[in-house]
Amino acid sequence: MAIVTFTYLNYNHSGTGVRHHHFSSANNLTVLPPHTHNGSTDSHPDNDSAFAPDTWGGLPFAFMSINSAADGNHLYTSPGNQSFLVGSSDVAVLVVYGPKSTPGPDGGPGIWVDAFNVDTGTFSDDLHFITVLTPPTPPDTIDTAKTNFANSDGSISTAAAEHIRASNAVDSGVPFLEWKQIIPPTVNSNSKDQDIKKNESGEIWFAFYQSGSGPSFRRPIGDLAYDPLWWLHSWWGHGPDPGPDEKWMQQAIAAYALAATATRVSPELREMVLKIAVKQLGSAAASIEHEISGRAN
Repeated sequence: MAIVTFTYLNYNHSGTGVRHHHFSSANNLTVLPPHTHNGSTDSHPDNDSAFAPDTWGGLPFAFMSINSAADGNHLYTSPGNQSFLVGSSDVAVLVVYGPKSTPGPDGGPGIWVDAFNVDTGTFSDDLHFITVLTPPTPPDTIDTAKTNFANSDGSISTAAAEHIRASNAVDSGVPFLEWKQIIPPTVNSNSKDQDIKKNESGEIWFAFYQSGSGPSFRRPIGDLAYDPLWWLHSWWGHGPDPGPDEKWMQQAIAAYALAATATRVSPELREMVLKIAVKQLGSAAASIEHEISGRAN
């Protein structure tokens, strides 16, 4: 029996401890009943879903984390309805909303920063997830005082322009995935380095970390077939655009993912999804032929 729990949280810096993210039930926006899956197994997982509106009582959506799902750990930085699979393990769904205001240090201009570990589905307590540098960069001139304060308190004064750099990894090796500025207008970036302008304020920047978060064509073909949906998420959700010689592989993986998805949809939709998979596979074959002819020339 697997249980899915849902937590809708207001991130308002009112917790205690490292970067104020040790929240209490007072931060919960709502309490939803858990979903119980009595017959789900890793070989026969059940479908479940979680919904996140773009605002909650005027609070802006930040992100959704789904931890220990049968199809992996998921991070969504756009609102909406997200589906996932439930196997034999309990699943934790966390939906985070930002505050209406983010005062800087000592009431002056500034931003909030924090780190989230997608592998564990929790905010990281790592005390070195960010380095604050004084522009211009290069050279790399580290502002030690602001770096230490940002790592412990989670805020950075912007009385002067700053440059922030996420660490390569946190929590003993979980690699950097992306930054997201959650206060509208939102910004997503898979670059560890971000420029923060003088007097920039009213923002929260979350650095996300996740194992296996970047595409690697050196992975064995068996691994690609094992988790095609993760690959698609990496390519289309967070990873860099593939080069011209790699598009055929992306298309082939998409075809495989569609075929796998056909086993999870209702019978009346299965034939349609399979037909789309066949067309997608044809696109991959055409790309391979184009690449071969191009190299021959």
